[in-house]
Amino acid sequence: MVFGNLKEVRIILVAGLAFASSLAGCSHLKVTRYSNEKLQPTQSVEVFHKFPDRPHVEIARFSVRNARFRDEEGILIREAQKVGADGIVFLTENAGVPIRDQVAVGIKWK
Repeated sequence: MVFGNLKEVRIILVAGLAFASSLAGCSHLKVTRYSNEKLQPTQSVEVFHKFPDRPHVEIARFSVRNARFRDEEGILIREAQKVGADGIVFLTENAGVPIRDQVAVGIKWK
């Protein structure tokens, strides 16, 4: 293939990079801590799909945008362990349909 000018080459390169990045996923993981307090990581967390009745405090929010990971929940659970959460509450339900944005809150028992 012969290109007529440099501008044409740039357009093709940009289009190719955009296509490649869409295949790669471009997922974004975000962790927002609600306190500066440094908690010890936990070995396990309880998983909830609604807030439990047991007294707790919210310590962090986790989100994955444009999720294309195979194990979004597992990734968020591991992040909850890192910030010292006792539990994680998933705020999005998939009902059998793939979710592009997954949101959860890490909780600590009172």
